[in-house]
Amino acid sequence: MNKKILLSILSLASVSAFSADYFVSYQGGVWSKPSTWAKNAVPNSSVSLRMAETSGNLEVDGDRVVANWSVWGKHQNIHILNGASLTLGSYGLNQQTVSMCVSGEGFLKFAKNTMVAYGGDGGSLNLVGNTICNKITFDNSRKLLKNITISTRQPIDRIFKTTLKDNGRYHDFSLYGLKGVNTKVRFMGNTTIGDIDINNNAHLVINTARLFMSGQYGKIEVNNSTLELIRKGPQYFISSKVRLNGDSKLVLSNNPYENFVNVLFNSGNTNTVEIKDASEFRGFCFYAPNNKSVKTLKIVLPKKAPANALKLHTMVFNPKSKMCMSDCSLTKGGNGQKVDNLYIEFVNFKNGVVKLDKGLATPADYAKIKAKGWKDFRLEKGYLTATKQ
Repeated sequence: MNKKILLSILSLASVSAFSADYFVSYQGGVWSKPSTWAKNAVPNSSVSLRMAETSGNLEVDGDRVVANWSVWGKHQNIHILNGASLTLGSYGLNQQTVSMCVSGEGFLKFAKNTMVAYGGDGGSLNLVGNTICNKITFDNSRKLLKNITISTRQPIDRIFKTTLKDNGRYHDFSLYGLKGVNTKVRFMGNTTIGDIDINNNAHLVINTARLFMSGQYGKIEVNNSTLELIRKGPQYFISSKVRLNGDSKLVLSNNPYENFVNVLFNSGNTNTVEIKDASEFRGFCFYAPNNKSVKTLKIVLPKKAPANALKLHTMVFNPKSKMCMSDCSLTKGGNGQKVDNLYIEFVNFKNGVVKLDKGLATPADYAKIKAKGWKDFRLEKGYLTATKQ
């Protein structure tokens, strides 16, 4: 069968969501040259970009818009020249199993600033050039997607960012994953965004050389998802809070905060904080919104935990002050509310590794702390201390 016909059939069979018209790039080449394209015609905004050869290189030399983008093969490269841009008019990015890199001094843009990623199992997308995206969401309508990773690797002169508001702040960055699918986004370069909102089994890894957050509240919301802070360069300045809103996990490495923040727990479902080496916080604050119950916070310490692996100023339930500076209690809120089922459960606990500046109010509060093989928690010389069972 003719190669062109075969690739055309594969394209139509694999991606029914795309428009009927399509173009397949065989050898790669410069976008504006008709010879780059299988139909010897340059694509326009009503068609979908296809890259179906084993590996290809496409150079974007102007402001280009296509409906969607679909890739096959093993590795694909798109290079956007300075002053040029590539816009996906209908959001979609069909990643399949391909390793793909988008580079250059131009801009990659998405319709309504939203990227929808779907396709096969194991694809990866490296964004090395300038990218504008307010939202990334994963779609598995065809039940083919099992795991996919999107990485931003901008050098210092290029940037991944959200769009700018009229007030000079940046729009929020939202991330939506999929249940049962390993959907991971990595911030690994030069990143400027507003507040962050992570949802629905997503996994956001922040390992940037530079992170600048300019949102309305200076916060990160984690909903049924995982936030991992690694810190590749300077410490991160997150001005307000990290909020874990149930069935959520915060993983910390390299003491990532410049201005250490509060972590708020706003749900009746269990949350987890995993510390890889050492971290410091202003406070752990537990809230029961809309009179919902608050359940266990699991704190996983390093197996070989250093001294001061975890430094906290306060641990408090429903404090009067949103800065979590009120009296420390795990049984009674700042306005007198009582809570019965809130527990702090340590994994890999040992004496001398958890520092608490402001001790808990009563022995009943310390009774809410537990760890396998330990009992009778108390504060001694500023450290949580317990007796081995």
